[in-house]
Amino acid sequence: MAPSLFVTLGVLLLVLSTVAVTVRSSLHTVREGTIEILFVFGEVEAILEPGLNLVPPFVSSSYPIDLRTMQYETPEGSEPIPPNYHDEVEDAAAGHMIAE
Repeated sequence: MAPSLFVTLGVLLLVLSTVAVTVRSSLHTVREGTIEILFVFGEVEAILEPGLNLVPPFVSSSYPIDLRTMQYETPEGSEPIPPNYHDEVEDAAAGHMIAE
């Protein structure tokens, strides 16, 4: 085998590996019963729904929020998060993104 064939195979392997790592880091799974806040370069970008999500590779991070167990404190005691809380969070995030 010629040395140029080894170089070609090496470059091809490097390119395929890079593509595989990029695709893998672009896919993010959110578990059922949770949502995740997506941060890109430290800024709130979106709210990720349960299931498979496509995110920007290498520059994003997420913060999970478990909606099933969240409660807030009131003078009367602990109360579960209302079912429309997700919509309010999404609206607030959308307003935050528009305001900037």
